[in-house]
Amino acid sequence: MREEGGLKKLVQFLDNKEFADLHVLATGVLALSLEDSEQMDALQGGACLAQLISAITEGTVPEMKRNAAETLSKAARDDTNRKILHEHNIEKMFIQMLSSDDVGVSVAGAGGLQAMTRLHSSKQSISAQDGVQ
Repeated sequence: MREEGGLKKLVQFLDNKEFADLHVLATGVLALSLEDSEQMDALQGGACLAQLISAITEGTVPEMKRNAAETLSKAARDDTNRKILHEHNIEKMFIQMLSSDDVGVSVAGAGGLQAMTRLHSSKQSISAQDGVQ
């Protein structure tokens, strides 16, 4: 998948409205494939990470938001990835997800926060944001 640029192609679906019917599937596949720093490097290149974050912050389909958050949560299991995600202020996005009307989106946000709290600077960031707004 990496050699063929599969991750980048999957994320491109998220940026293309013509493929809206594939957005949920694409985020689901991403959630299954992002657990090591090599995959995160591939995702971070070419604005892919920004597109995935945008799928959460601007998306309207709860299942897609859940899948995208689970993708980032899995990535956050790796120390290097947590630092990268912290640089993108991902904690704020996860906190915002907690107040979603969709329980699954809230749970995904909580899972993301749990993964990020392994990084001391993330704990500080979460505390500074004073929890749910």
